[in-house]
Amino acid sequence: MHRRKKLFVDKVEEISFCGNQMFQFTGGEYEIPFSIQPTDCAHNFENCESCRENHELLMKEIRPLTDKFPFCCEQHAKLTEFPDFNIEDYKNLDKEIADKVYFTHHHIIDRIDNEDWYEDITDYIAYVTESIGTLPPQYGGSFQLGSYFLYVLELIRTVENSITSDEISKKEIKIRIEKIKAFINSFRKDNPENKNPDLNLLLSTYHKWYKIFPFELTYFNNIRERYRTNIPILAEPFHLNRYSNVKVAKLHTKESLTQSLIDTTKNILSQVNGNSLLKAGLLTDTEKIKYDLIIKKRETELFEMQLIDNSKQSGYIKVLKKWLKGEKKFIDEITPYLKNKSQKNREDKQEITVLKFALYIYYMQAAGKIEYFENHSNGKLAAIEELLEGSKVIDTTAKYFQIAYNKISNHKTNRIANNQISNISFVAKKMLNKYPEARNIALEELKLAQSKNR
Repeated sequence: MHRRKKLFVDKVEEISFCGNQMFQFTGGEYEIPFSIQPTDCAHNFENCESCRENHELLMKEIRPLTDKFPFCCEQHAKLTEFPDFNIEDYKNLDKEIADKVYFTHHHIIDRIDNEDWYEDITDYIAYVTESIGTLPPQYGGSFQLGSYFLYVLELIRTVENSITSDEISKKEIKIRIEKIKAFINSFRKDNPENKNPDLNLLLSTYHKWYKIFPFELTYFNNIRERYRTNIPILAEPFHLNRYSNVKVAKLHTKESLTQSLIDTTKNILSQVNGNSLLKAGLLTDTEKIKYDLIIKKRETELFEMQLIDNSKQSGYIKVLKKWLKGEKKFIDEITPYLKNKSQKNREDKQEITVLKFALYIYYMQAAGKIEYFENHSNGKLAAIEELLEGSKVIDTTAKYFQIAYNKISNHKTNRIANNQISNISFVAKKMLNKYPEARNIALEELKLAQSKNR
């Protein structure tokens, strides 16, 4: 397969968006038609006399038009003034078009019951469509492309009720045929999805969404940059066509991008909210969150006023309004509980003495959760200084802590003395509740202390 394609750029426009620079190219392409070979199909010209006869009839039917090309219409006639046009590149068009119609027909019948039937057939149709060639916009549409689609659809209609398969039911065959028809019809000129998307319009649509989404809330600190730099203008990932070996992707339309942003809004808000942050232990400054929610709620209301006549875009505005209202209510309800919890944590912290912290460290070391101080490369005192600096649990000096620690670690009798029962109990129940191995060691010593001092 030898392809000759030339791209034409009429206009280059630089677009700035969220600090990113982009370029939009406007123009067209010119590709000369190229021949293709049939795929390996059970139904083909060799075993179907009817197809051979109808192929000849189709050639005769379209020959009057192909013989006139490029003087078949006013726009195509302009090709004689186009520097790259050579009539020799358009020989045998009647046979080329008829071949491509029947090759497609045979391919559809043969692959309709495959597992990957849709991708296979649509890849092939897209490939054949490319083989018909492309003309620059001012010189008319691809010659006979419309006829190719019409003839393929007509052939499908004549045989769709007689297609059989050992793999799928008649009902499933009908469903698949309808999907292939819909795919072919999607190439029609009057299909709005075939209009070249305006990149400016897509970026403007995304910018409005990004501006109104409450990324400035602390909830969204971790994802804000991702959505600022990754602009989802592609409606689907790049796909490698198995027949043309060309990667293609489809750009969003304004409508499909708006729907995608509504779905994105729902997805983000379902994953990032006050409840999820509470469960992760990240919901702290609720007063600030309440303030931010109030401000953002009002901003959303004001932005909504600008979209009164745009029901499509207001879809994600409605979602955001509902979410913001729910968030404010949630924060109102949870704030008193968090205040009580915060107060309790402060009280617990105030109860932790140097001796209790020394016991806590001893039991954690005994359970293998913390390294013994003597294993530190710079000595015990350096190890204690690092521990105190990192923990922020008690306010004391390394030397004073070392004295308390040595007292309980070097002499078990000191550790399980009568005056240590309440300290061991506090450490086991309140400080080691997340460390079962260390807690069990503390509880065993608590039993020893209680039995020893009865």
